[in-house]
Amino acid sequence: MRIQLNSRIALNRFIEILIQFSGLILEQLKLMSNATTIDVIYSETLKEVWLTLPPLCDQVIISNFLDRETRRIDALVEEKNRFIGLLKEKRQALISHAVTKGLDPTVKMKDSGVEWLGEVPEHWEVLTAKRVSSIFIPQRNKPDLNQDGEGVYWVTMDDMKGDEILQTNLCVSADSAKIAGSKCLGKGAVIASCVGNFGIASINLVNVIINQQLQAFIPKETIIAKFIFYSVVSSKAYFEQVGTSTTLTYVNQQGFENLPLTLTSIEEQSDVVNFLDRETTKIDALITETQNSIALLKEHRNALISAAVTGKIDVRAVATNHSLP
Repeated sequence: MRIQLNSRIALNRFIEILIQFSGLILEQLKLMSNATTIDVIYSETLKEVWLTLPPLCDQVIISNFLDRETRRIDALVEEKNRFIGLLKEKRQALISHAVTKGLDPTVKMKDSGVEWLGEVPEHWEVLTAKRVSSIFIPQRNKPDLNQDGEGVYWVTMDDMKGDEILQTNLCVSADSAKIAGSKCLGKGAVIASCVGNFGIASINLVNVIINQQLQAFIPKETIIAKFIFYSVVSSKAYFEQVGTSTTLTYVNQQGFENLPLTLTSIEEQSDVVNFLDRETTKIDALITETQNSIALLKEHRNALISAAVTGKIDVRAVATNHSLP
């Protein structure tokens, strides 16, 4: 809704900033709302909102100052977001290279026979996931859930935010699991998304029950669970290729069984896993640090706007020394 303003008293841009960032105005609007679930503000109500306005010339100075400073902050935020994107690309490339090429750049290579794997070390095998793991498929029925920690942890995509799962917010009691026919997945499996967003995986360090958007690889003795984990993370393109699409792309049990994997000795798998654990931890820490920096910039942006429009800082001297770009 457009507000009609007296141009001799109020600047449109200054009022726009006030409405967007002034907590006082928002609180007034909430109190004046006459709806229960959806806030509705009528034009007559808007006329009753109290505004604290500096002289018109100061409104111009404050608005210009804030436009310049917020553009500068927004540019920094955009730059940091691009940096995070590059870090994530580097992380993905690092994982893909390690699980398909190994760590020795001098090793003799051979054609894997799988287009997206390319060449692999000559002494490595290329086989399907069903050769080194069994595929766990959850039951279709959703069990009753509880938050009191009784029973087995219930895992959904929301719980797949880290490499490992130690606990979740919801549980399934023994009775609920029996009624729904839920199958328990023993610890040490590699749980992966089978719907929509692929390349997401976690290893459960406790027994769990998983929902229908997930499947799991139960590793055999010839392969380390974390090696499968990193292979799944690097195989997003495969899952997207074999998935069947209706409203959401879905990968069935056969798609999981036929996932191409590389296999080498347990010792070499361990070397790859240790390397990736160490290097991805560094990258993840840098991503977190950059995300925290973005959060601080956004807090500073809001605080700067609030302080300027409420007169807590005097921007006139600063503004007169700067011209808008």
